[in-house]
Amino acid sequence: MHAPCVPPVFAINKPIEPHPLLGEQSQTRDFWRRSDKAKWDYATGVDAAGQPILPKHEREPSDRHSRRRAQAIVRRYMRPILDRYNDFVYRGQVMRPDAAGAYAMLREDCDGAGTDLAVFWRKQSRKAATDGLAYVLVDANDPNTYTTAAQENAAGKRGILRAIDADDVIWWRDWQGEVVEAVVLCSDKSGDRFAWYVTETTTQRIALKVQKGGTTLVVASIDEAKPHTYGGCPLVRLQPDFSECGGDDSQGAPLAEGQKRICNIDSWLFEELQGSTFTTTVLLGVSADQVKDVAVGPGQALCLPNSGGSNPSVGRIGADTTQAESIRKSLEMEVRELYRAAGLSSGNPTEVGQPESGVAKAFSFNEVEAKCAAIADAAEKAENRATMLLSKGFAFSYPGDADYPDQFESPDLADELSSLIQMQTADLPAVLLDSQVKRIADVGFQLTGPEKAELDKQMADQKKQAEAAKASPFITPPSGPPGT
Repeated sequence: MHAPCVPPVFAINKPIEPHPLLGEQSQTRDFWRRSDKAKWDYATGVDAAGQPILPKHEREPSDRHSRRRAQAIVRRYMRPILDRYNDFVYRGQVMRPDAAGAYAMLREDCDGAGTDLAVFWRKQSRKAATDGLAYVLVDANDPNTYTTAAQENAAGKRGILRAIDADDVIWWRDWQGEVVEAVVLCSDKSGDRFAWYVTETTTQRIALKVQKGGTTLVVASIDEAKPHTYGGCPLVRLQPDFSECGGDDSQGAPLAEGQKRICNIDSWLFEELQGSTFTTTVLLGVSADQVKDVAVGPGQALCLPNSGGSNPSVGRIGADTTQAESIRKSLEMEVRELYRAAGLSSGNPTEVGQPESGVAKAFSFNEVEAKCAAIADAAEKAENRATMLLSKGFAFSYPGDADYPDQFESPDLADELSSLIQMQTADLPAVLLDSQVKRIADVGFQLTGPEKAELDKQMADQKKQAEAAKASPFITPPSGPPGT
């Protein structure tokens, strides 16, 4: 059972006591991130429990384990799957309020570094897919304090959003699912570290330094707490709730575990194939003393002394090829299980290929849709809360809620095109055909706002040309007798 979460105590030359869950969660996130990156050194790391990703078998010699680990490679499953999910969620149009005033500036540059608001939240959703959550700090682009709003405007001070790494939130307290108090590790322009203690009413800066003779950060000085007008704790958490579709801490958690198992089995298969490649020579009727430079193993020689008076002979021993085939089957099973854990199967929208039909397709897509809805709901909630805090903190009118998609339909372009062809053949009303064309454009091409406007213009022009063609006597002659 974890210790209770006691309020932080700041004391000069003392480290800040972290949240009791921070160490465990940081270790778990490190494994998820390692799995997401899938770099060359993946197999040398540890998993969520702190155990080696590529453990040594109890009967495996140390030198063989070291060689197997050095040769092991990781197949990237987690990253492309999470990327595809995130792309699918943001493929649908997020409806945001009209950009005006301070909100227009936020839409254009939300972090003071030129990042578009839509891009910012898309990145935060992708981070949460790996880490299980993402943090955003509502802050100002200028740390200086001014006595009047006119001075702030003259200095260009305004509200911005800062992406915060989950491991930098070293202490937190929640109430009804929202952060109400937290300690956040930050760095200034010079690279000096400090802690930012935020509550629902105040902010406080705690300067940090490296402990003399060590590496631990300790408190160097403590500023006075300053009141703020955000109307709530300025640290916002984006955390999708997958309780209705698996209940994992992170969308990537089961993928990371599956990827680890695949890496292990793959390393065993490679080791088995190496052993099967070289034939072992058997020298019957001789001893190792009679043959110089002989060693036992694949590609080497095995000497069996003569015990029955028979003449010496030479034989060959090869590895059992059925073992490699057994490992391959285990590998295939683990890959299928990983995709099942991801909610994917043949025909799902996040997997390339022709979809299934009927009940199977609908059933498989339901889980994907539920995951996408959880991601969208979390991003919508976090974005609206952050915008609300900014509007109160910097005295501008709240522009209204951003509205993320609630439903996600299969983006199978082949099915959509087939449906359009059937509708055209059936000579259905033009409004239905136009609707289907726009649907295909949204699903298959991810058009931007200006591109959608251009599509509408071109469709209107084509409609006018078609109507003019029908009215022309040279193209569509009158139905009555000539001369009438």
